[in-house]
Amino acid sequence: MGVGIAEVMNYPEFSTPNRTCWTKSRSFRQTHRRPCAGLSGFDLNAYIAAGVQSDHECTTVAEAMEKLNRGMFIMIREGSGTKNLLDLLPLITPENERHCFFCTDDRHPNDILSQGHINYMIKTAIHAGLEPITAVRLATLNTAEYFGLQKLGAVGRARPLIWWF
Repeated sequence: MGVGIAEVMNYPEFSTPNRTCWTKSRSFRQTHRRPCAGLSGFDLNAYIAAGVQSDHECTTVAEAMEKLNRGMFIMIREGSGTKNLLDLLPLITPENERHCFFCTDDRHPNDILSQGHINYMIKTAIHAGLEPITAVRLATLNTAEYFGLQKLGAVGRARPLIWWF
């Protein structure tokens, strides 16, 4: 893990002659999670060329597909105010699921206490028809791999499963 830029709000600057954001972007090893809502075509290409690898601002499947097709990772967001999980679930296919993962953004403490956090997203996605193994992968493995988190945990049973015959 290294120092990186988490979120840059001035995304239009990436497609202008003034390249201040480009300079800042190239100064950091990791350039994740900069929102690029509404960007497409040339502007999106410029943004990706600057090193942006993911987006958590997608609100439609079409927008997310354009970004996936250009190699970006899509963070499917479910916050307290902005809820995109159910709208973006149709995006996920066996061919692209490894480029998607769950995230929350501005999830209020009361919502976390009453509904849950990422576990809420897993349950909601499964209830909406996503395969359970895919839902768990989007919440765990895909996220950990994207952020370069290695050897920090595992998903498993608390005790061995014993079969009685």
